Amino acid sequence: MGWKGILGFDYGVVQAPLGPDISGPELAAAVANAGGIGLLRLPDWPAPDHVRELIRRTRSLTERPFGAAIALPFPHEENLRVVLEEKLAMLQVYWGEFPKERVDEAHRAGVKVLHQIGSIEEAVKAKEAGVDGIIVQGREAGGHVIGQEGLLPLLPRVVDLVSDSATLVIAAGGVVDGRGYAAALALGAHAVCLGTRFVATEESFAHPLYKKKLIEMNCTDYTNVFGRARWPGAPQRVLKTPFYVEWKNLPDHETEETQPIIGHSIIHGVVCVDGCFLKLGNGFQILAATARDGNNNMFPIAFGVVGKEETSTWCWFLFQLRSALGGGTSKHGPFTFTSDHQKGLLNAVNQIFPECDNRFCLRHIYANFQLAGFRGSDLQKIEEGEAELLEVSDEREVAGSGRTTAKWRRCARVVKKN
Repeated sequence: MGWKGILGFDYGVVQAPLGPDISGPELAAAVANAGGIGLLRLPDWPAPDHVRELIRRTRSLTERPFGAAIALPFPHEENLRVVLEEKLAMLQVYWGEFPKERVDEAHRAGVKVLHQIGSIEEAVKAKEAGVDGIIVQGREAGGHVIGQEGLLPLLPRVVDLVSDSATLVIAAGGVVDGRGYAAALALGAHAVCLGTRFVATEESFAHPLYKKKLIEMNCTDYTNVFGRARWPGAPQRVLKTPFYVEWKNLPDHETEETQPIIGHSIIHGVVCVDGCFLKLGNGFQILAATARDGNNNMFPIAFGVVGKEETSTWCWFLFQLRSALGGGTSKHGPFTFTSDHQKGLLNAVNQIFPECDNRFCLRHIYANFQLAGFRGSDLQKIEEGEAELLEVSDEREVAGSGRTTAKWRRCARVVKKN
């Protein structure tokens, strides 16, 4: 073992795929340019055109090899096809089985395969499938955690398992610096995979405030509060923020199956998206989404701030909107999007919400925000270069009307997209 590269890369450092709204072309290219294995996190729904565009943008930022990552529980065949057609250097898969015939298919396209596992049983299957490397994720990892074992007891067992083969072993979970790297090498790993450390980088799309909290805060927790129905059996390691402390004891029977819920309002069918109706002092533009609840009340869902209104920036905003909504479908069926057809918006809606209808509605969003109780002067109070997600802080029925009124508070922020 030693401080050397693997699989044709200069260094044995893998950038974990994180989320599709966090690890984009900028981060994957920066890692590749530094000699590591940079990975694009592909969406959890079929979006082959968008995937091809992500690859194209990454190649415009680096001449070095890089890869892409796919979460197997979600529809991925079309996105996988693009990865093989584009002949990326690396494919990382996780949360499911990737049998030998799929590994062989990737190898025929010249694509190496890394499989992330969280148990010795999964490692056995990955070895039998003939993958090039196994990422061993310990319970110490951030975000969604695939297994229940700690890295230190699991890693040597996987090293012993593959000792009679050419399969490489990569350690993941709680590795943040050279000491962790050295410890992993001492246990027999060939390389390390870091996630949270890369979330805090300049190239990550995570919000600057969140990056700051990652560095400042020492306390984390292991929970299943987020995504119980969408991704059962996939607990997460999270920061102990005030928001989490407030919600961590959510009863087990409460999930996002009746989502999307924003505060105490439930979206019934129609989501309105538009942009460019307000420009900030620095020249950036606001993208926005509103919706109607069951009482036909208008309310805002999210704001996004971009440097230029085009397909790529709309895709970025809609990625995060889809995550906030829990997908493209409510309990009443797929959403219907109303939007104009300008500046790449219609194309972006079709890419990110392919299961949803899209209806043309000219310049609707400004009036929608007026109905929702927001004027242009309110939106201008948003800090330059930031976007905000809102939740209900207080909701009460208007006596005798059958309608509700709500006060909104800021509950989360997302990063500016240049």
